[in-house]
Amino acid sequence: MARKRVILVGLCLFTKRLEKQIKAFGDKRVSVKALDTYYTNKDRLLAFLLIPFCDVVYSINVTTTKSRTFDWAFFWKKRVMLFWAGSDVLRAKNNPNRNQKYLQNAEHFCEAPWIQEELKEIGVHAELLRFTNFKGNQKIDFPSTENGLKVFSYVAKGREVYYGLNHIIALATRFPEVDFRVAGTNGEGFDIPTNVKCLGWCDDMLKEYEKCHVTTRIIEHDGFSNFVLESLFHRKHVLYSNKLNHCLHASTTEEGIRHLERLVDLAGKNELSPNEDGREFVKKELNTEDVLGKLISKFAE
Repeated sequence: MARKRVILVGLCLFTKRLEKQIKAFGDKRVSVKALDTYYTNKDRLLAFLLIPFCDVVYSINVTTTKSRTFDWAFFWKKRVMLFWAGSDVLRAKNNPNRNQKYLQNAEHFCEAPWIQEELKEIGVHAELLRFTNFKGNQKIDFPSTENGLKVFSYVAKGREVYYGLNHIIALATRFPEVDFRVAGTNGEGFDIPTNVKCLGWCDDMLKEYEKCHVTTRIIEHDGFSNFVLESLFHRKHVLYSNKLNHCLHASTTEEGIRHLERLVDLAGKNELSPNEDGREFVKKELNTEDVLGKLISKFAE
């Protein structure tokens, strides 16, 4: 059987990582090339040149307005596979002029059951097919709580309200003895408490995971969050606005306060243990062999 040629487009943070993972996986049924068609002129040109000769265009990110990449792939009658992230769904639902060609002619995929259900509201029937995966037995230390509880969060710069910075500020105000660190935003334009440090863009998230006991993601709308899954893999206690195995469900500040009160109490008594169940859940459900094996099999159809 001829090797399927797959072009990965969309959010380059994920497509570049996925390209590297698939190449390391070594499955001869596919070859992959990640292209940053959003920001790189060279990759836009490469997409124009390579799409006529590929078999599959797989996009991690969906637009329902206008995509030159999608249009070019459909022009050449290529197989287009669209992966829906959480924010994609919101934009599509709020777009009364959704491009029906994209919705009807592409294959649709997502990672979270709640996103799958929400997509049905706009007539999209998506298959659950994951690309997020974790490999190996890497285990970082769970820090001592002798110096108090440490909380880590990610908030995208320019989208602070959507990503729940207001909840983090409220939690930090309620728990002045707890240190909060926030990657992504620099906090400009917000009244940031003294126990919150906004880090801006963070190149080494692993170092931040090493420092914390708890992560928070109380967000307006979310898919299968990579930040949450990484937190679980690193045995952190996760306050999350969606209901997910081994997370502490907190869709409001008040719910977050209740969970954090208990965690602060445990930390104060040196009784806060790592979230081992969360780690085992991720290792079982998102192991590289299963996730990439299924994804590559779908590419190879």
